[in-house]
Amino acid sequence: KNEIYFWFKEKQSKISFNVNGGGGNAPETIYAQKGSTITLPEAIINVTNPKQVFIGWSTNSDASNAGVD
Repeated sequence: KNEIYFWFKEKQSKISFNVNGGGGNAPETIYAQKGSTITLPEAIINVTNPKQVFIGWSTNSDASNAGVD
């Protein structure tokens, strides 16, 4: 009797960050299993314009607020 075995790895999502023109360093890339919950890291961004403040991450580089666009 011939048997064939296979191994699989669950798909992971890759979440990468871009400071989008801000100064400082983007957090490390996060890999997470599909459907899992992650905590978005705080940004270490050097804001040189005193009228600007980091408010959070967005899925859109042209966003005017944090969140999913």
